[in-house]
Amino acid sequence: MQTFYNNLQREVLYMAKLSQIPGKYIVLIAALAVLCFALSGYIQDKLDESKDFADGLRTEETAQNAEATDMNAVEANASSDLPFDLELAKLERIMGDPGAPIKITEHASLTCGHCANFHVNVFPMLKQDYIDTGKAYLVYSDFPLNAPALAASKLARCVPEEYYFDFIHMLFTLQKEWAYEPSYLNILTKKAQAYGLSQETIDACLTNKELENTMIERLKAVQALYNVNSTPSFVINNQELIVGSSNYEGFKAQLDAALEKINAEGGGMPPAAEPSEAAEGEAAQ
Repeated sequence: MQTFYNNLQREVLYMAKLSQIPGKYIVLIAALAVLCFALSGYIQDKLDESKDFADGLRTEETAQNAEATDMNAVEANASSDLPFDLELAKLERIMGDPGAPIKITEHASLTCGHCANFHVNVFPMLKQDYIDTGKAYLVYSDFPLNAPALAASKLARCVPEEYYFDFIHMLFTLQKEWAYEPSYLNILTKKAQAYGLSQETIDACLTNKELENTMIERLKAVQALYNVNSTPSFVINNQELIVGSSNYEGFKAQLDAALEKINAEGGGMPPAAEPSEAAEGEAAQ
């Protein structure tokens, strides 16, 4: 490089002499020429460094995008490899016409004795008077209070959707056969098999953490939104909370009172709905 600068200086001096430039300016011109060339080289070096840095960033970004794509593909393949529909299993279950003016959301645990009493002795009349007549629809919301309830809730979500409420009713009706037994998993497995689930599906359903986390996160959200801390609890039109009910007359009186209050305040469904309201709507379609 030094040799190149010396040659450049000699070339500039020679050209200056040919042009008959006064001697005192010749050295200055030569120095400026060398400086300009040096600056151009410095700038080019920096541009090359910037290009290399940008290329490195693009390479890293490409690698990150490829990694993210690979992870999404792995997750998608993992879901598609399941012997049950995970996305469908995570949606809330609805009975009745979701276009009905009254929405009853039941928060219940499958091992809860009061919940079993409601489904065996109260719910049939509620269904007959409100759901079957198009006055109301029911959203069943899992609120498992212990491990047996969580396992049963997960299995219920994995049976064919058209049998869901039959399966729930069976579990409540026969609650004493399984809910308090150390071998509850074996008993639940046999009951799920009777509804068409294979052992592979049962095992995958019971061990699926995404389904389990969906239920637990919804339970926490319901607790925070409506202060639900016991079962069964019912939320009417996302507004009024009814806690417990031992007989149909008592529940109907509370339901009518809740509806009267809602209508007095303007009626309708408020925009601030309960957790997974959008998912409930999708499940009903």
